[in-house]
Amino acid sequence: MKTFLFLVLFIAFVYVSSDGIDYWKAIKLDPLNWVDRDLPHQIIGDNQNTILPRWNKEDPKFQAFNSQWRASLQRNSNNNLGRPWKGDNPESWFESQSFIQDISKLPTSGQADIEPWSSSYWPIHYGILSVRYADNGKNTMTDDNGNGMTWSQSINKYHEPQDYQNAISEDLNQYISNYFSPAEKYDVLLGDTNDFTLTNNNKNQGKEYADHNGDVELWMGICHGWAPASFSLPRPQNDVIVTAADGKTKVKFYADDIRGLASLKFASSKYNTVFVGGRCNTPDSEIKKDPETGLILDYACFDVNPATWTIIIANRIGITKKSFIIDATFDVQVWNQPIYSYSFNFFNVLTDKKGDLETSKIHMSELDSPTEPVMKFIKKMANKKATHLVGVTMELTYMKETIPSHSPPGGDLKIKVEYVYTLELDEQNNIIGGEWLHNKHPDFMWTPAEGTKPMNDEDDKIASNMYGDISSPEVLRQLGKYAQSASARGEVLDSVIRYLVAKSSGQSSLRDAYLEAEILRLKAAYEKASD
Repeated sequence: MKTFLFLVLFIAFVYVSSDGIDYWKAIKLDPLNWVDRDLPHQIIGDNQNTILPRWNKEDPKFQAFNSQWRASLQRNSNNNLGRPWKGDNPESWFESQSFIQDISKLPTSGQADIEPWSSSYWPIHYGILSVRYADNGKNTMTDDNGNGMTWSQSINKYHEPQDYQNAISEDLNQYISNYFSPAEKYDVLLGDTNDFTLTNNNKNQGKEYADHNGDVELWMGICHGWAPASFSLPRPQNDVIVTAADGKTKVKFYADDIRGLASLKFASSKYNTVFVGGRCNTPDSEIKKDPETGLILDYACFDVNPATWTIIIANRIGITKKSFIIDATFDVQVWNQPIYSYSFNFFNVLTDKKGDLETSKIHMSELDSPTEPVMKFIKKMANKKATHLVGVTMELTYMKETIPSHSPPGGDLKIKVEYVYTLELDEQNNIIGGEWLHNKHPDFMWTPAEGTKPMNDEDDKIASNMYGDISSPEVLRQLGKYAQSASARGEVLDSVIRYLVAKSSGQSSLRDAYLEAEILRLKAAYEKASD
């Protein structure tokens, strides 16, 4: 008997490592052994080193940010879904826009027109953008022997403005190019060389946490800034050299410097967002689960309903070809990841075979007397208005973080994962509910609202003639009058970020880049409609 059980589990493991439908078979056979396991995933890209963000959802700083971030969001439940709860409402995502709910009319695959770009999540442990990341003797991520350092050791490896003043007697331009962090370069560009306000602000972001906990966790960073910036702004790819406000210092921004500054803009300045889903505040050991399957019973910890998930991703990525952001995990961490593509297939939950929608969906009456624990659970939790049920295996590709470098950015890194769930349908094939068949799935999804951009008080005061080409030292000196107060809060100026991103991406201006992207999207939509 033991040998037989071993063979069953071994076969199930092979199934899981190869295909979503085989994961379903493993869950159906032995749910308690599989529903909490990691799903198959694959890293796609070049050989760059990578960093994954780790945001602890139990941390008071995250909770404070989370509360402030969602304060203005409408969180209505949707009683048409089988598992409704606060925040899980597809209508709140699309607001006044129409969307398709009929599964037979939704595209089963899609890809964003603009591939989000990879970047660091700029850990607070290393001082966010004050980190000197170049692989040389002044790197602040490791000590002189290549060993990791505490937050305090990292931010105290250099001091400003002392280091700048000492470098004046050397080849200052070369010194800045070789060693300075993105924040230092920003301060020099805008003439803030007496205080280095942004640099010192970023260094001290971790002080309160370190004073309370002894050090700053490596998971803390600005992935919530990188994720929206990666598809809201053109791709910084080239180095940009600008004469600073003093009229003589040449400041060289590497592409990763600019990606970092763009990420900081979205992480620190205010803008409107669209948000669906939420997170579970209950410790994992206390979450109420079905004793026979291990699947979650607690509505508050169910996260985004698979119905909402499918409707949004198929309308957003499949039809409008625009990316959005998910928290990719169900645990105490938050991983903000921009989505690139998806594809899904249907399967019949009774025969375990893939097929088209019509051959894969079953009538709810066929579940009147289920014997397997998972089938009983699906039947019990289903929307009472549902007439049909279909299984879904989805392959999702999202972007992955990288370590910054002075070299030109290589290819983006992506993670490909699989999700397995059921969808509940009405007679018209409208999606009205669903059930996750594993407990590790997206917590929430969000995106910047249409037509919005991150702005601060200083941005609102800056005259329009200081947008566009800001490379004149005179313009930079004028901008410097606004920059220091924003830098004291850890914010950067929109006009500076727009200029650097436009130059690095090869666009004459961000306005041209936005127009070009929108024209391409509309052209693709027209061609698809014509077909």
